[in-house]
Amino acid sequence: MMESEGAEDEKKFTHFSQYCDSEKESSTTKIATLNTKIEDTNAALMDLRAQKAELDSVVGKLQKEIDQEQSQVNAATEKRTSEHDAFVKEQQDFSNAIAACNKAVKLLGDHYGEAPREASKPEWMSLLNTYLGTISNSVDSLGAKNQHKKLVATLKDKSKKGAISLLHRHNGKAPFEQYEDSRGESMNIVDQVKVLAETFAEDKQSAVEEENRLQKTFDGLIAKKNALLSTLRGERDTQQAVLNQVNQNIAEQETALKMAQDTLKDTQTYLAALTKQHAEATEMYEIRQKDRKDETTAVNKALEVLSDFSFMQKQTNVKAIDKISHFGKHRPRNGNPYCAGCAKVAAMLRQKARMYHSAVLSAAAATSMGSDAIDGVIENLKELMRRIDEEQKTEKEHRDWCEEETGLTNAKVTDHSAIVDNLKGVIADLHEVIKEKEIDLDENHDDITGEDDNFEAQIEIRSEEKEEFEEDLQDHMDAIQALNEAIEILANFYAKRKAKGALVQMPHKRLSFLQRSSEPSGGKVVDMMSKTRGEFEDAKKHLEEDEVEAVKTFEEVRSHHMKVDADLASDKNQLTVEEQTAETQLDTATHDKGTNENEVAAANNYLNQLGKSCYPLMMHFDERTRLRKEEKSAIKDAIKVLRDA
Repeated sequence: MMESEGAEDEKKFTHFSQYCDSEKESSTTKIATLNTKIEDTNAALMDLRAQKAELDSVVGKLQKEIDQEQSQVNAATEKRTSEHDAFVKEQQDFSNAIAACNKAVKLLGDHYGEAPREASKPEWMSLLNTYLGTISNSVDSLGAKNQHKKLVATLKDKSKKGAISLLHRHNGKAPFEQYEDSRGESMNIVDQVKVLAETFAEDKQSAVEEENRLQKTFDGLIAKKNALLSTLRGERDTQQAVLNQVNQNIAEQETALKMAQDTLKDTQTYLAALTKQHAEATEMYEIRQKDRKDETTAVNKALEVLSDFSFMQKQTNVKAIDKISHFGKHRPRNGNPYCAGCAKVAAMLRQKARMYHSAVLSAAAATSMGSDAIDGVIENLKELMRRIDEEQKTEKEHRDWCEEETGLTNAKVTDHSAIVDNLKGVIADLHEVIKEKEIDLDENHDDITGEDDNFEAQIEIRSEEKEEFEEDLQDHMDAIQALNEAIEILANFYAKRKAKGALVQMPHKRLSFLQRSSEPSGGKVVDMMSKTRGEFEDAKKHLEEDEVEAVKTFEEVRSHHMKVDADLASDKNQLTVEEQTAETQLDTATHDKGTNENEVAAANNYLNQLGKSCYPLMMHFDERTRLRKEEKSAIKDAIKVLRDA
């Protein structure tokens, strides 16, 4: 029985030692691999952080260049717009001046004809005043802009005669109605007005050519700037993409480093605990082995004694037995008394041994039969009791270690299982978060597209409104100009007719020129057309006011679009970062879940190994304790019988 128990114990210990050696080797290899991985990860992080610093500098520099170039483009565009607006106004001034000159030439030619007439103040003098006022304003406008210096110098030359001299009689300010008899200079005036109109036309064309040249230069500059901006933005986006990848790699490497460090710490702790367990198990095994060896020696000795005693019973007769009994009443040569109660004690112990199936009590019975001295038998029985106590102590320590180790391993399984369950919830939540971020990004993309489409529609509407405004404005201006001409023609017509009628009715009284010019110059038709012209002028004013308000409203729409577009872009960047963060956390949680599942599997495997040696011990410990108590009680009873003998 003891041999089979020893063989089973040796088998379990050998299996456990092999398991510990295998785990130690595996843990040592894993620790070395983790240390190498940590060193490699730290080196990779150093390289990545250096790349990040360099890329941050490059991206910042590119963004600064982009901002600078964009600022130059904006400034150039603003300046070009200002120049173009000035050109448009200048062209209007030229057109007004040329039209006024042409009408002045027509009026002067119609009045003077080819031969000089009797000197009288012409009826168109007031109309000429209007045209010369327009010419004077155009000259002042050109002089204020420091443009067309040759034309301005010609117009301001006071030595000139004719039409130009009219501009200097009142320092270039209306009215120009001062009348003098200058019939000899009539054709000279017409020619000079024609030359003046041609000069205006030439300068207008020069201004157009200059505007075309400036626009062409501006277009070339903007094309170059846009190409440069496109290149810079492309390079910036490329570098930014690399920077984003580097940032993601840094996050991944930092996560891998932390996981490697945590795994290294856990592995080192596990290796230390396993080494300690192996040492303790080895020590307890050696103690059990020594105890079994001592027990086997004692049993073998008892068996030898029992064998000798059985042989003596078979070979001796009644006389020999009497002699032995008689010899027991006397001291032997060595001075020790014979064991008179040993047979009784041996029988009692054998009975107990059969009852409890105890090899120890069998050995005790053999010991009591093999000694011829009571003191020696008692000492042998006491020695057996001490061995029982030592075996109980050793087995209790083993049981306590098994319970502690099993409890710690079960706690480890519970902890890691809880972590796995928690990580499953985290992973599920992260999947939901990533899905939500994807939905939010899709909605953000739709919002950006919708906002851009709406703004493009607003631009198209504004362009159509501007074209419509320009057409309506031109129509109103043409109508006002036509009404002005019609009013002037009708006013002159009615004035002439009234003058003729007055001469017919009162031939004896001739009215002076000043008297005729002071009388009313039109009828109801002129008043009606004047009122219509006023309505057109009011409508033109309203058109211009509406255009100003529309431009203001469009600028507000543009500002709102820029703000909304910037907010949507910011939301997109934030959602992208949140999605990438959630994906990184998902990878980390998935890896942690796998690590903890491996820990649970390893702990369960270790529990299975422990169960082979610990579970039988823990299950039968109470029964074995009770049996040892019975064995000790039987031995104590035997000792008492021997002492009473």
